[in-house]
Amino acid sequence: LDEHKYRPGPYTPLDLFLYRTWWKPFSEFLPRWLAPNALTLIGMSVVVSSAALLVVCSPSLVSTTPAWGELLTAFLLIVYQ
Repeated sequence: LDEHKYRPGPYTPLDLFLYRTWWKPFSEFLPRWLAPNALTLIGMSVVVSSAALLVVCSPSLVSTTPAWGELLTAFLLIVYQ
């Protein structure tokens, strides 16, 4: 393990496009003191809260949910993306 060196794969055109348009501007918006693990936890909490919202609105997951619940869940999933 001491001799192992990480070598990332080649960047795709999509990687380069997303880096310029989303990743780099978003990372400059975040404070420097915010840990990467905190971003992971924030993303997880968004997904868990959207799933919990659907379960609260429709416990059996068979009945219809209110329109505001579906819109809020869609918004939270877009935030997660």
